[in-house]
Amino acid sequence: MFIVVSIGFIIQLCGNALISGYLALVLNDIGITNPETQNLINGGLQIYNFAIATGSATLIDRLGRRFMFLSSTIGMMLAFIIWTALAARNQQSEATNQGLGIGIVVMVFVFYAFYNFAMNPLPIAYLLEVLPYTLRAKGLTLFNLAQYGSGMFNGFVNPVALEALRWKYYIVFVCALAAWLVLIYFAYPETRGMTLEEVSELFDGTQALERTYDIKAETLAKTEHMEEVESEQHTVKN
Repeated sequence: MFIVVSIGFIIQLCGNALISGYLALVLNDIGITNPETQNLINGGLQIYNFAIATGSATLIDRLGRRFMFLSSTIGMMLAFIIWTALAARNQQSEATNQGLGIGIVVMVFVFYAFYNFAMNPLPIAYLLEVLPYTLRAKGLTLFNLAQYGSGMFNGFVNPVALEALRWKYYIVFVCALAAWLVLIYFAYPETRGMTLEEVSELFDGTQALERTYDIKAETLAKTEHMEEVESEQHTVKN
């Protein structure tokens, strides 16, 4: 359940909400104030996100879950570090620097390339693998609650913090991404190519697999016994 809840927080508290909900504020802060230009950037970003997420979904079984999560988080963190440095330089200069503004827009696209590499196509597939069948409904409910809680934070805190702190607020998400990277590295196992029984063994040890085999053996024994009884009854009737 720790993995389930943490994924819900990770995919909402990695900086993506700054762009998806408050792109206009980010662009205004770097001197891109023309509404038409902002709409073109936003529209292009959405098409770009769709293409990256769709392509990444086909790579899950080839690259592995753990590799995609780690690569995505490292890429987002590096993009955010560069983005923060450019924003700081731009906002501390006396005049708006068009080159720095363009660099920040480029980093927004780079950030979303890494975000959509794993955080868009992978979470639900990974959760269904690590959750046993009996806990899937509860697990997905907790996952959604974590997302909604993160969404409330983003909705109430991000616009206020962006206006008050400006580029300094980006440092919060750089630190958050560093924390998510450590968490994923130590807590998220690889499940590529494993059966559900083997995944259970990862979390519960060999006892989980032994219980599964015992249940299967018991079910097979009962089935054979019922077949023998039915065969004897059929013989008696004949």
